[in-house]
Amino acid sequence: MPSPLISLLIAALGLLAVQVAGRRTPLLTAITLATLLTLPLLRLLPKIHLELPTTTTAVVQASASVYAQVYLFGFVIFTGKLLLDLGAFKRWRKASLPLTDAPQLERIFKEAQMRLGMHREATLRLHPQLTSPVAGGLLRPTVYLPESARQWSPETAQAVILHELGHHVRRDLWAAFAARIACLIHWFNPLAWILRARLLMQCEYACDAHVLATGIDAKRYAHTLCDLATPEGKQVPTLAMAMATKSTLRDRVENLLSPRRPVTFLPIAGTLFLTLGTALALSTLRPTIERTFAPGSDYEQNEVELRLTANPFPGN
Repeated sequence: MPSPLISLLIAALGLLAVQVAGRRTPLLTAITLATLLTLPLLRLLPKIHLELPTTTTAVVQASASVYAQVYLFGFVIFTGKLLLDLGAFKRWRKASLPLTDAPQLERIFKEAQMRLGMHREATLRLHPQLTSPVAGGLLRPTVYLPESARQWSPETAQAVILHELGHHVRRDLWAAFAARIACLIHWFNPLAWILRARLLMQCEYACDAHVLATGIDAKRYAHTLCDLATPEGKQVPTLAMAMATKSTLRDRVENLLSPRRPVTFLPIAGTLFLTLGTALALSTLRPTIERTFAPGSDYEQNEVELRLTANPFPGN
């Protein structure tokens, strides 16, 4: 069970590092989420105890008990939500159909795999409910296309398939799933959910750059994003990644047409120091509370007996 104060502090430091160092790369955000993900394990490390006298032991213990109950309740709720999402994605996948009658799309798909140096087996499927391309499948990498993909030009199909396969090559779906687990563990921390949303956006930025690196023209690719963005109100499975949505389209296009700044070693080292270093320090340093007025202590019992047996009228 993670400490709420440590969780909030780590997430805040990570967001600060991402904002200062560069928001377009998912690496710094992933470092912060990975730290949050491993925070419960860090609590198992040997502790360095510091003597700190206090008179509020009973209050601290009672508050910790209430927090544990509330945390477990929320953890069960969000675990159930994740299981429902897994089931919904499985049913959604069953509604798709294998691509068997579009030789041009199959050829472009195979060429894109070779172009990206993808060695994992991937499949291409059509989904009748889709309006925009989607990448899905952790163990079975799949690219889902709408029925309208049969009428796409070769240039559009190439850009789309390169983008969706790029998610699988970069392991973005695994990163997104790990971020979801981190949010499950830290469900009470709104900054963790903000970090997850930012990571998903940064994965799209990085995948766009991956496509442009293959030689696709940036302006033509931006037009493709605008044409194929998921309309408002249309939902894709939570565990999949759509090529573009209307809500993020403006940022994506601006990112495509503006120069990108590569991440250097210094921001990475700084983020590691802020997040992992702070997490290690706070997880290993533990105050040893001096139970001055703790319930059940000899001092308190003696004092209670003395007060009960004392003469209420000492002057007589």
